[in-house]
Amino acid sequence: MSKSVMETPPKGGFSFDLCKRNEMLAKKGINPPTSFRKTGTTIVGLIFQDGVILGADTRATEGPIVCDKNCEKIHYMAPNIYCCGAGTAADTEAVTDMVSSQLQLHRYHTGRQSRVVTALTLLKRHLFNYQGHVSAALVLGGVDVTGPHLHTIYPHGSTDTLPFATMGSGSLAAMAVFESKYREGLTRDEGVALVTEAICSGIFNDLGSGSNVDVCVITKDGKEYLRNHLQPNPRTYISEKGYKFSKKTEVLATKITPLKEKVDIIEGGDAMEE
Repeated sequence: MSKSVMETPPKGGFSFDLCKRNEMLAKKGINPPTSFRKTGTTIVGLIFQDGVILGADTRATEGPIVCDKNCEKIHYMAPNIYCCGAGTAADTEAVTDMVSSQLQLHRYHTGRQSRVVTALTLLKRHLFNYQGHVSAALVLGGVDVTGPHLHTIYPHGSTDTLPFATMGSGSLAAMAVFESKYREGLTRDEGVALVTEAICSGIFNDLGSGSNVDVCVITKDGKEYLRNHLQPNPRTYISEKGYKFSKKTEVLATKITPLKEKVDIIEGGDAMEE
């Protein structure tokens, strides 16, 4: 094979192709966005002496707007496996529901309990195929015949296996709590208290995280879902007068147009489908 046919390796240094593209788009009147959209979540997990504990906040944001104060970010995967999701809400819901259905079919086929590594493989393969365009950062935890397992899955498909993990925009604040207070052999109550403290750290130090704390405790005997385990931000002031709308829109004019008495019927037409 001649050298002219062989592909030359890319040269090092900076590439200014995108600068040229942006300049061309600006000449056509297409300006780049002036602000960015930031998602916010704090999700955590840890391994204690009897299993795995997962935790998440309950704030869902749409840009700078809090669109849901009490959403669920701990998703069902299997009776012994649950998964916390951070990133785009639609992506986390779709990915976890899809893998959950695959695990259900696998249990029907084999008659055996789902393994955490099976869910991990299905999730990471799907995310890797989309190269990060599916914005789902996950904390997967569960207990199977081989013991408790905790994994983190990044949007590009890379994974980590750790005794404690955090993800989301509030992950740094939560990780500070884990690194200073986590130890092996935690009891259930100690683990729940540590997960709750880590989520609260994300709630009070990250603008995208907030509202309440959800906790899910998974052991070999089953799971315990503690919905709204802690509410650190209760609504303390409620107006006694309530909301009153005294002003009404004034009707300036009224015009009634009667329908025609005869309506033409067109025969041979196709029925409309929804």
